[in-house]
Amino acid sequence: VGADDQGYDVIFYGDTASSNMTWDTSEDDLVLNDSRLVIDQDDNISAIHIDSESTSAGVLYLDANATTTGFGLEVVANGLTSGTLASFTSDSSSTSSRNIVLIKNDNTSATGGNCLRLDQDSTGTAMQIAAATTATDILSLTGSSVTTGRLAHFYSDSSDNNSRNLVQITNDNASADNAVGLQIQQDGADAHIEFAG
Repeated sequence: VGADDQGYDVIFYGDTASSNMTWDTSEDDLVLNDSRLVIDQDDNISAIHIDSESTSAGVLYLDANATTTGFGLEVVANGLTSGTLASFTSDSSSTSSRNIVLIKNDNTSATGGNCLRLDQDSTGTAMQIAAATTATDILSLTGSSVTTGRLAHFYSDSSDNNSRNLVQITNDNASADNAVGLQIQQDGADAHIEFAG
């Protein structure tokens, strides 16, 4: 339809009013209006492959400002037996400061929204972090604005009487003589550690 550098708007109408697929030639965009894109992939290859040369804009942008109880993104793979359900990988050699994954609750009134929740029903590890040995911080928690809440909270209400550790720090190499298991720096006047029964 049309020619190179001379396109036309093309609209595929649905049976429902205002539902259509539109090629918007002025924006060079394919737009789904009040409709959805369904991909039925039976082969063992990627269902969606995006090859982007973007350096600053998001490769995949989800705008779900109206979502209150649903999901902005829901990934379900009940038939997955090996591999990874979701993978965010960067092979860029850039040394500039950037986030591979950013989860942000950008409204101060959304006090009931969790930025990230892990619900693990099996006996497997809920979260595992593998980092390079030269990493500055494998896990960094920054809460400069925390006034009445907690920077980290470890909580268990299980009645199970089996021997277990709620928090465990293990330096598992005897040669790491100069590795500190736990360091606490308290610049305020309160106690470094406080025990409450």
